[in-house]
Amino acid sequence: MEFSKIFPIIVVDYQNLIPMRKIYFILFSLIAASFSKAYSQTIQIDTAANWQQFIPTILGGACLEISNVSYNAGPYTAARFTDGGVIGLNDGIVITTGKVQGISNTPIHFLSEVNNLPGDPVLTQIAGWNTYDATSLEFDFTAPVSDTVNVRYVFASEEYPEFVGMSFNDIFGFFITDNDGNSQNIALVQGNIPVTINSINHIDNSEFYIETAPTDSFAFDGRTVVLTAKFYAEANQQYHLKITIADAGDAIFDSAIFLESFTLSSQPISGTASLAGELLEAGLVEVFGFNNDSTMANLVDAFSLSNDGSYVFNDLEAGAYILKVTPDANLYPDALPKYYNNAYLWQDATIISLPCQDYSVGLSLAPIFTGNSSVSGTVFFTNNVMRTTADFEQEGMAGVSVWLYSVSLNDFARHTLSNEEGFYQFAGLDAGIYRIFIDIPGLPQESYHEILITANETLNGFNYLAGLNKIVIQDQNTAINESSIANLTVFPNPYQNQLSIRSNYSGQATIRILDLQGRMVFSMANFSMMENEVFTIQTSAMEKGAYILQIQQGENIISKPLIKN
Repeated sequence: MEFSKIFPIIVVDYQNLIPMRKIYFILFSLIAASFSKAYSQTIQIDTAANWQQFIPTILGGACLEISNVSYNAGPYTAARFTDGGVIGLNDGIVITTGKVQGISNTPIHFLSEVNNLPGDPVLTQIAGWNTYDATSLEFDFTAPVSDTVNVRYVFASEEYPEFVGMSFNDIFGFFITDNDGNSQNIALVQGNIPVTINSINHIDNSEFYIETAPTDSFAFDGRTVVLTAKFYAEANQQYHLKITIADAGDAIFDSAIFLESFTLSSQPISGTASLAGELLEAGLVEVFGFNNDSTMANLVDAFSLSNDGSYVFNDLEAGAYILKVTPDANLYPDALPKYYNNAYLWQDATIISLPCQDYSVGLSLAPIFTGNSSVSGTVFFTNNVMRTTADFEQEGMAGVSVWLYSVSLNDFARHTLSNEEGFYQFAGLDAGIYRIFIDIPGLPQESYHEILITANETLNGFNYLAGLNKIVIQDQNTAINESSIANLTVFPNPYQNQLSIRSNYSGQATIRILDLQGRMVFSMANFSMMENEVFTIQTSAMEKGAYILQIQQGENIISKPLIKN
């Protein structure tokens, strides 16, 4: 039992005064904690894994295409879980209104964190009480075949069983919206009863309720049996899914939702690569791990094409990936590499979900040019998170994909790789207008050179700089982690238990905090920023160390380095 988590809750009024009976229960829990003992079954919470990569697995994987992923939450509110036999699920994703740390513990361990986040208006309406600390995961998905989608889940809460029948009606919702805007909550029992503390407990609908036993190494005091949310998805139709959970009545006593992965731990991915209808005899296939954050994607594995154009990866963990095929430059000098589903740049690539029968990629030939013009530049890299100007340490970046886009052709025209010094060149070009793009999987390009080339002209010095979280024109006098969002103030920095943000901007924004491995420890989308208003993030659960703060407003992203003491 951590006393620091309890005493502040007793003395702080969060929206509503905490009833005395809840205070008495907290004090009783402190006394009871001294009698805790070791237990046998243990659910494992993995906070190191990029849990977002496993989002497709809760829907069964199977060639799903996902996009527009957003996660609105406080720090450490989601994680991957394994060994979930104690709750009847194997492994999957857990999302909580508090913190994931401590879930794998004794039943006497007390879970109550105030993240100071707003509630959800839809959940408030369903619960019948004000909601707080809402945590939601949203994304679009398209299924390859028409079928019934089943999502197995368990709802658990610290409100059980003492606060059943009161205003502390913590709630979970699973909302599906189709192309016509029709939305429904499919987290229901008995046909039309939503999943809340007051609807499923030891009194009402008790057949769906389990009280945590002393032998369970599981911190929540009660939970539902394994429930299944079902809906019928039409093939090739896009759906929007929102999974959301919130505290009700007050912001203390956490609840969580456990979503089970439906796929095996290891899945194959295979396909073929062709050029103008003919199978490639040589080339390289790369698979990158899916990452929702603006950090470089992780190269998971690479495969050299067989002479019949085929490839296979046998040991990939089920999840979301990005697939790229690069033809052998000696055999196919005019062939252009591509990502799966006919994309040249990673940000346009389709995110694929294992398992799937076939991922075949058809490559294209570069257009034929007869001119004598050329353009060149260098791709630099810096690990400095502050500025992109040349007065900071940087070095040439080798092996980077550089693309030349022809405005007149309205298509990508040439591809090359930077050499050991980061230098690249396109020669034999016709006169025209071109754009130069740098492709580093997972790293967005914020600005690009657009060039007018006349006949027989040689242009050079079109340099780029790749920073820790984006690519910009090298000679821009702008910050690598800044944009047009003006007058952003972050204080204190270094910080301890809370971080405050103030900007002169008004409008919708997304706030993220990433660790240096690119894992997202805090995220809040569609947040309404007001000019000069101070927004405070509770950071007591974050470990000491360095982080990156990102605030996105439209196409603009501003990032700042943070230090937690």
